[in-house]
Amino acid sequence: MKVKELISVLSLEDPEMRVVVNGYESGFDEPNNILLVQIVKNTNSVHKSWEGEWDEVYDKENNKQTETALLIPRKS
Repeated sequence: MKVKELISVLSLEDPEMRVVVNGYESGFDEPNNILLVQIVKNTNSVHKSWEGEWDEVYDKENNKQTETALLIPRKS
């Protein structure tokens, strides 16, 4: 999802509605910050169901296919 798509979806909702993300093992948390991260598509040929479709990249110089993404992290 791109930011403009998220804005479009959110613009249809009550601006006073709470935003939550999944808790670490159960329940929900309210996000308390937004981060920008460098990501690359997970191309692992043996994709496991618990792995995300994107991986964080720490060394952008060695991977030219990275993109910057907005992350709303969990608190727990």
